[in-house]
Amino acid sequence: MRKFNNVYDMSVKFYLDARANKHNEYPIRASFSIKSQKLATSIGISVSEEVWNNGKIRSKKYTNSKGITGLEINSTISKIENHFAQYELALEDKPSTEDIKHELQKALGNVKKEEQKGTAKPKTIFDDLKEFVSEQSVACQWAYATVQCWTTFTHHLESFGKKIEYADFNETGINKFVRHLRVERELEEKIVQKQFNNLKWFLNWSIRKGYCKEEYINKYRPKFKVLEKPVIFLTKEELLKLYSYQIPANGTKVKLTDMNGLEYEKTVQEAGALEKTRDLFCFCAFTSLRYSDMAKVKPSDIDGETLYITTQETNDRLPIDLNKFAKDILEKYKNTWSQNRFITTCNLQPEDEQIYQGSL
Repeated sequence: MRKFNNVYDMSVKFYLDARANKHNEYPIRASFSIKSQKLATSIGISVSEEVWNNGKIRSKKYTNSKGITGLEINSTISKIENHFAQYELALEDKPSTEDIKHELQKALGNVKKEEQKGTAKPKTIFDDLKEFVSEQSVACQWAYATVQCWTTFTHHLESFGKKIEYADFNETGINKFVRHLRVERELEEKIVQKQFNNLKWFLNWSIRKGYCKEEYINKYRPKFKVLEKPVIFLTKEELLKLYSYQIPANGTKVKLTDMNGLEYEKTVQEAGALEKTRDLFCFCAFTSLRYSDMAKVKPSDIDGETLYITTQETNDRLPIDLNKFAKDILEKYKNTWSQNRFITTCNLQPEDEQIYQGSL
């Protein structure tokens, strides 16, 4: 998994094979790209083309010819995604195609536990943490960004002590961990609070599993000096003013006002990119979509006056009624609609995307 312009680039992507089987179902294929090593292979499951959408099954009630439900298929895809997210982050060298194939079989549960473990070693708290991430990532349908957050937490825990045990997380140990994050890792207070909450989540899971006997984590009440950021939003009038605003031509000098109320002058550049940025920003506001979800909208997701979207954060398929303004934006770009996504339809280039991200 790689990060570019605040968007996560997945190390594995899923698509349907071009050829159908005798049941008129298409094999799901996985395309891997890990440290420049590429591999494309089937995951052993076939589905109807009608239920496939953005790498997932759109209907959890769907069942294929072998009796595998849509829920089970999506769960398998999530297991593969999360397994390879952790695998790539832990890699130091470029893997071989055989390495990737073996990891795929591990993700699918086709490798015996004895083979995975190799020589028996005493179980550590970090082994339990891997089990926690593997279990919760599927149960809670974690996004890639969430998996990476837990990988970061693992690094913080390792830097605190590679030989730590559950017994170390008594009152003294928890205080030392919080101080380690503040002083040694030099994390911002809000991040320290988040990492402590992650520790609490993991330890409570371990207590339920019977791995951890130390329960002081639920009695500990650290104080975090976190200032809540003010919520900045546009009123309806401000949004409509932005929506109808005519972007001046390149080279036009305009007077602007900063957050302190001081005026300054600026020359308009890249007016076309600014107009597209404005349209996309307003489209998100009119539909309540996140940027990550709006960027994946395709013509096939629109049925009449309703937009159907599978959210990246929750993986739910939701209907969104399109109001007049959202429909006008779609109408504006209708002549360039194809099988591409809406953001591509608007011809948003990488430099335009940076302008958009900066506007949020």
